[in-house]
Amino acid sequence: DDMEFFLGSQVALFIAMLAIGQKADTTVRENIRKIREESPPRDARIRLDAGGVELESFWRGATVQRPTSDDLGWVFEPPGPESWENVDSLFTADPDGIIQEHPSVVGTPTPPDFTTNGILVIMSTLPLMGVAMTIPPLLDLDSGSAFIIMPILFAIFTAVSLVTGKRSRAAIEVPTQKVRSIAIGDAEVIGQVRPISQPPTVVVDNDPSKTAEDLVVWNWLYDVYIEETYINSDGERETRRYWRDIDSESGDETFVTHDGTGG
Repeated sequence: DDMEFFLGSQVALFIAMLAIGQKADTTVRENIRKIREESPPRDARIRLDAGGVELESFWRGATVQRPTSDDLGWVFEPPGPESWENVDSLFTADPDGIIQEHPSVVGTPTPPDFTTNGILVIMSTLPLMGVAMTIPPLLDLDSGSAFIIMPILFAIFTAVSLVTGKRSRAAIEVPTQKVRSIAIGDAEVIGQVRPISQPPTVVVDNDPSKTAEDLVVWNWLYDVYIEETYINSDGERETRRYWRDIDSESGDETFVTHDGTGG
């Protein structure tokens, strides 16, 4: 029992260290959050005013939760609809030029040599070693087999880290370019989404209290959690739990990605 408890605690510690490392704020995130708090852009102010929990039905205990912030939202004030609603073409450059949030304006942050995430990932190898040392006695294996299990666990951990980090490395390696000067090859474009035509109002489940405006891509699903109690063929009471889809909808509108130099 003591060995099982030790194994469970080591696994829990390993998972906790990875989770805390992923949630740890970097200096860049802290600075971005500070800028948003001191001078919130338009969409952040709208989200803050409209966010919160709204009681929809007292008797059913139904509520609607709207987020009050978005870590992926704008940092600086973006151009408003008046910048493109009356122009001849959505693809032409803005009078004010490139958007303030473009990397060519704000620069590319230099990643630190050491981060909280990196340190915790390195430290998480310690409980992983504890797991490898605990498995042999639990399975009645020779103590020397721990030196076989340990490289296997580290190999799995390394493989998973490489796969999960592949997207981040690809994003870092692809250069960010302006729309009007994209070179041949792989390129990243950062800009503002501007719809070709006015997007429709999205109404969830035909409920006017659950609407969303100005969405170019949307997808919603209304499902309920069912719990059924029944008597099986042996006369025993059993409970079955599952999710049942009631309604859903998805759609999209054609849009332009515009960085101020063009779309």
